[in-house]
Amino acid sequence: MLIYAALAHATGYSLDVELARTGFSGAVPGLDAPEVQKRGHVRAGVLVQYEMNPLVLEVDEVEIGPVVANRFNIQLGASVDVSKKLALRATLPLSANWGSTVTELQADGFGTGDLSAGLRYEIVNDKLIGFGAHADLLVPLNAAGMYMSETSPRFLPGISFAAKPGDLRVAADLGFMLRGPVVTQQTLSAGQELTAGVDVSYGLLNDKVRPHLFMLTRVGIEAAYAGRASAPLEVLAGWFADCMGHQ
Repeated sequence: MLIYAALAHATGYSLDVELARTGFSGAVPGLDAPEVQKRGHVRAGVLVQYEMNPLVLEVDEVEIGPVVANRFNIQLGASVDVSKKLALRATLPLSANWGSTVTELQADGFGTGDLSAGLRYEIVNDKLIGFGAHADLLVPLNAAGMYMSETSPRFLPGISFAAKPGDLRVAADLGFMLRGPVVTQQTLSAGQELTAGVDVSYGLLNDKVRPHLFMLTRVGIEAAYAGRASAPLEVLAGWFADCMGHQ
């Protein structure tokens, strides 16, 4: 994510810049799967990721340096299918920042992100397509000024879709981050955002191994409408392996 600003403040801001957050739905981080399994099905785990330069300062299209140069992020969470259509979940992120070269805006240290709790609802699920809806409430846990958490609660509703012909699966997720305005002493501000992700995967070895290629982005709705948006974009690759003999 880029900040177009002049140096003017001595601390970081309470602004969440995380893109790849997991909802433990069975999808890759940043996306939700539309399918719900069955009543009593539980997914719990830990997502661990290292991020290089997730927040960089630019002034007049000239890169000044990383505000957050390195981030080690852990997301703890669980999802429980309470019926064949409805799943409930909760996630808690923990992060450590270090190595900033922009001392006026740096926020090195350790903190918690926003606690999220939400649900998923399966609308359609057959052999070829899946369609669902999801909604999450994000509640601040006081990582003030560290680009991990925000000062007010946020609401993130969205829809998810999957096409699954044979071993190929193409999934997409579209959400809306609804928040109160976040205004800083820089030219950076944040409001309502559109979040989106697309994932392409293919099952190998009877679906025991599934390589993924996926993309995540988010863009401020008001800034996009005004033609001045800067949208962060992540392209990731990886694979899921079924080590327990079941899906």
